[in-house]
Amino acid sequence: MVDIDLQGLDQTWAEQAEGHSYPLKLSYVTMDEVRPMFETGSVGAMIIFAEKSHPDVMGCLELFKKYVGPLAEFQAIVASDPDPEYMSEVFEFGIEKFFLPENWAPEVEALCEHVATRLTDRNGIESKAIKLNHSIVYGDQAQINQSQDALGDAHSWDYVAAYVKANALQAVGKFNEAAEAFRSSQNMNKMFRQASSGLGESLLVLGKVDEAIEILERLEKQNPRHVERKAHLATAYMEKGDKAKAESLLAEAEAISADHPRLLEARAEILLVEGKVGEAFKMMDNLHDVGPFFAAKLNEMGIKLSQQGKGKSAMALYKKAHKIVRHELQYKISLNAALACYRMGEYQIALQYLTRTEKEFGGRYEKVDKIRGAIKKILNKGTAKQVG
Repeated sequence: MVDIDLQGLDQTWAEQAEGHSYPLKLSYVTMDEVRPMFETGSVGAMIIFAEKSHPDVMGCLELFKKYVGPLAEFQAIVASDPDPEYMSEVFEFGIEKFFLPENWAPEVEALCEHVATRLTDRNGIESKAIKLNHSIVYGDQAQINQSQDALGDAHSWDYVAAYVKANALQAVGKFNEAAEAFRSSQNMNKMFRQASSGLGESLLVLGKVDEAIEILERLEKQNPRHVERKAHLATAYMEKGDKAKAESLLAEAEAISADHPRLLEARAEILLVEGKVGEAFKMMDNLHDVGPFFAAKLNEMGIKLSQQGKGKSAMALYKKAHKIVRHELQYKISLNAALACYRMGEYQIALQYLTRTEKEFGGRYEKVDKIRGAIKKILNKGTAKQVG
């Protein structure tokens, strides 16, 4: 239960909840406590107390999507008279439940009963989606694959299953397959905007900028107050060389939520596109949880530097990138760092990066085996020469 408005709910919620039976443990939290609560992995449902739209409301919904999953029926907003703009913003996450302040206690009781029933069904989509989400958040590639396999063929008939499968495919770098899974989720539920947003991001990573812009612009018309989407659109237009449009979108996004972390990421992406690497590097010190599009750009730049014989510059980039990308994307940074060291002849350091890649990947990785085998051949030849 998140008290965005801070209207004294901490003093009254227990009293209002008296007489009701909740099958889930209720915790009252302020905005500062939301992320730590999610990071424990113990959150199954969320009730937000906020009379009007606020960036913190969107922040909570984004955290729920990241740590729990796209489970709209597990969430609700408590508000007296939400305006159409507020409802549109919340519907971005599929949320349709609005409880009146005077009636929240029995409504939450019914919601908790529904959530508890669904979570005790270990074969249900919701339980499997949450497990897969946790695997992605903590970057365990082996567990991601296991959790994805546990979905079976549910992605072919359930839009939530298709969506979480797409996220898993993104996490293991299969962006073409991820795009198709997002598209499948979108086709099964035309109102599920998260699938459309995911499709747009995957298309950006794949370099299909025009197609991505078409999808993201359509969503922009449905809800022009989604900060992360404006940031995606800004970077997409920058890829096309339209800096004026990119800056206009970022200005609109900053007017909605100046502190949104995706905006700083977009600014750094634009600096990279402009070739202002030094400025981008400085900005990267303040980034965290960087997503697949920017991570792909960093990998692309590192590979280019390495192939040009600028191995030290590539390693400086990889070291910084490793600190800021999301957990599930770190193994690719480590793998490319190993390749850079291999090209420089720093074979022992390359082997250390390969070991880190396997640890982050959560198991054996075919590319690691090939690089390690090539390094061992070189080292064995060197030993043979010394003996000779």
